[in-house]
Amino acid sequence: MVGGATGNVTAGSFFPMSGVPGSSGPVGTTSLGGAAWTTTAALVSTVPLTGFVRANRLTSARAAAEHAAESGADAIRLDVAYTAAAAYLRAMAAAAAQRATEAGVRRARTLLTRTDALVAQQLRPGADLSRARAELADAERDEANAQRQRAIAEAQLAEAVGSATPVAAMDTAVVAASPLPASSADHPLIAEAKDAEVAAIRERDVAALGWWPRLDVVGALWARGSGIAVNGVVAPSMHDGLNPAVPNWALGLSVSWPLLGFPAISAESRRTDAAVAMANAGERAVENVVSSARRAADADAAGAAVVAQRARVALDAARIALDQAAARYDAGLSSVADVADAQRLLARAEAADAVAGIESLAAQLGVARAGGNLQALLALTKPGSAR
Repeated sequence: MVGGATGNVTAGSFFPMSGVPGSSGPVGTTSLGGAAWTTTAALVSTVPLTGFVRANRLTSARAAAEHAAESGADAIRLDVAYTAAAAYLRAMAAAAAQRATEAGVRRARTLLTRTDALVAQQLRPGADLSRARAELADAERDEANAQRQRAIAEAQLAEAVGSATPVAAMDTAVVAASPLPASSADHPLIAEAKDAEVAAIRERDVAALGWWPRLDVVGALWARGSGIAVNGVVAPSMHDGLNPAVPNWALGLSVSWPLLGFPAISAESRRTDAAVAMANAGERAVENVVSSARRAADADAAGAAVVAQRARVALDAARIALDQAAARYDAGLSSVADVADAQRLLARAEAADAVAGIESLAAQLGVARAGGNLQALLALTKPGSAR
């Protein structure tokens, strides 16, 4: 390289070149054999004054995004827990319906035995025996269908809880003690939407710092050692320059402004503004969805409670009707058809009553899901025998 410079430039300096060590000062007279060591030990620090503000805002934005992700995970866990609980209640309902059909089969067999004896004694026509056999076959068909439905429900329950084999529901039901509180403010979906909006706002605050100048305080503390004296004389020993005995320090202030970054900074500002608007709209939409789901769940729970009450009334009436039909049949005042009809009515009433109680709890489960906390349902429940 051949170069020239003004007198303010250190004599002997040249522009950086790859592979060539840095040089400065006039050319000395030392030959290739007169080499010497030079050492430097330095501590350099840069303090970004405006960078602290940006880092703080960026950290806040990342923290809000982390909270939003945690709330999203809570929402997923809520859905998984609800799916498993709902599958368990469906399995319980199927088991209760199967028990009701089993009771209907036992009554149909009892009726067949009684009718067979009466026909054998010629106290009843043979048509009554045929009707009793048909009623037993019909009850056994219902029992087989109930067993099929229970097997399907238990297989679905196994899928919901992640089991490789079917999971059987217990024969004990859980009856809700009281309605659940109506607040849905702690729903994880709402929390996720709010945290996402906060994260978007803080991202916008970070983007607003793009117009700020960069202000850095730069400082250095170092020591030098050299085997070449100021007059250019090389020390007799090459090792004389290995001791960095001469201290030095420097302190400066660096200010820079991103004038050429105007298009990128403007675009980033518009993007963050749009992200805040979108997050705000998303929060309102989620609140509306959760509120609507809660109203629907409340209506379902209220209706299921009424159905459960009326199912109990219908069951009591069906039991009385069967007792009366059986008494009239024993007294010879009615045919076996009246008893069969009363038994079939009781079987349906028993199944409806058993399932209605579980469906009422399932409706309460829906209310708990709409409220965002299934633990509230567990705290308001007590064990009880399946009806």
